[in-house]
Amino acid sequence: MSELVELLTPETEDRDPSVIFLPVLVGMVDNHATRQIMEKAFRSERIPTMIYVDVGVHGVSLDRWDNPKPETGNGGQIVVGLKVNGTCCLEPVGTLYPDVLSDTESRIPGCGELIQSAPQRCATNKMAAQLTNNILNTLLPRNPFWFTRLLPRSGKALC
Repeated sequence: MSELVELLTPETEDRDPSVIFLPVLVGMVDNHATRQIMEKAFRSERIPTMIYVDVGVHGVSLDRWDNPKPETGNGGQIVVGLKVNGTCCLEPVGTLYPDVLSDTESRIPGCGELIQSAPQRCATNKMAAQLTNNILNTLLPRNPFWFTRLLPRSGKALC
């Protein structure tokens, strides 16, 4: 978690005081253990202002013949948490869905393992991704942004 907090902590040295550092953390993960790490980052005092978007979709339940039950795997949730200058304005996923924080069985990384035991519907994942895209497109283009950090899968890149 310390690496995540470090990446989201505002750099104050040599920064124009009129510039607002607004980290946006988007969690599209398949396990509560990773959500718990992101929740701790959101709650960290070292990150006074941030937006945390968490996206989760429900898994498909199987019948006794291992066939997907049609009424399952069609839902999920998108929660936008916001804190400004240390004050929580919109509660993150762990407050609205307390089971996220109380889960002790979830492991990291979890994605491949959970997909096998609780597969997800492609259409549900696509809908969640599109809705998240809509949220981010609403948040980000309102004012000009100068991105100083990109975090590709291979590591940290500065631009």
